[in-house]
Amino acid sequence: MGAQHATRSDGLIEFCTGGVEALGYAIGDIVRDKDGVSAALLVAEMVSASQLEAHSLQGRLDDLHRRHGVHLCGLRAVRFEPATRFSPPRRSHAMAALREDPPTTIGGREVRSTRDLMDGEGELPVSDTLIFEVDAGRIVVRPSGTEPKLKVYGEVMLPPTDDLGASRIEAHRILGELLDDAATIAASPERRRFKPLYDPDEQTQLERKAVDLMQRPHEDDLRTEDLRLIVRCLDLTMLEGDDTAGRIRALCSSARRPDPANSSVGPTAAVCVYPSLVPIA
Repeated sequence: MGAQHATRSDGLIEFCTGGVEALGYAIGDIVRDKDGVSAALLVAEMVSASQLEAHSLQGRLDDLHRRHGVHLCGLRAVRFEPATRFSPPRRSHAMAALREDPPTTIGGREVRSTRDLMDGEGELPVSDTLIFEVDAGRIVVRPSGTEPKLKVYGEVMLPPTDDLGASRIEAHRILGELLDDAATIAASPERRRFKPLYDPDEQTQLERKAVDLMQRPHEDDLRTEDLRLIVRCLDLTMLEGDDTAGRIRALCSSARRPDPANSSVGPTAAVCVYPSLVPIA
């Protein structure tokens, strides 16, 4: 779950423990966030109790797997190039492809059901998340909240058995097959059978029109107006870690009057700075 949901229960259920992918754990509701101290204390208590019972943490895990079956989780991250003005947003493109034409098999296993959390589901928060249920496991796909990635999570659940060694080997094999195939499917939205979010032919036509516009003979006055319009559509950006107040003021000055010798040029459409520097801008 995401960090914002690690301790969320809305009073509907009693919260016991929650965790996030980045190895953060929340124990109880005293600290309603990831808290390494309380998690470490709980593990220390478990170790102490296990020693008194001549047991170990691995032994406790073995007992759980014998009682409930082997459960194994894994992750693949599919990175996409950030969207620009001249390229489509491939990450959202991939999610749209999975929604419009969901896979029927993953890792050689039939997809029994597909759940879309954008539609809302019980107590789960609405989110841009797809869940594909397969025999003995599931695949969960969602966009990263901080990077241009799709996160592909896999979970395998096998029935209880006394042969834990063989069961764990089988779980690792199944998980690898599911994650490898799911990541391949998510990384290649153009291979899916769906209506694209943008038309490549239309993009090519726009590029041709742009080239034609630049090569077309213009009277000097018309070309000057075209260039002025281009300047008025620009966004000047300063997003460097070593920004100073002086550099931000210089940027804004350039935005107000891009050509100091000609007051008829500009201003630009906008400037882009970090939130903390907005008062200076």
